[in-house]
Amino acid sequence: MELAEKKIRGNHVFSAQGWQEIRDLHAKVVENLELAMSALAAQDPAVAEKVIRHKANVNVLERQLRQTHISRLHSGLRESIDTSSIHLDLLAALKRANSLVTGIAYAVLGQHAA
Repeated sequence: MELAEKKIRGNHVFSAQGWQEIRDLHAKVVENLELAMSALAAQDPAVAEKVIRHKANVNVLERQLRQTHISRLHSGLRESIDTSSIHLDLLAALKRANSLVTGIAYAVLGQHAA
């Protein structure tokens, strides 16, 4: 909520590419959440393992998106400069959310190991 308020107060607009990157990462995290919920509901270790594999993919994507954002900063793109801290904070928050989602998968696997 704090990030949204900061963006609104500053009347900042993400670049088209930056906004699409945030949406893409968000979609991957939501996809992983849906898998984790399926793993939990079905107590399915195979699906839980898939969630854990997806965590690594999300982490790689987050690093790539951070780098493309930094490239936009170096090129002097005004929208990226104006929203840089918000953009990077959102990427980090989505990465953290995905880590929490992965905890569900580890819990499913832990229940099957016992």
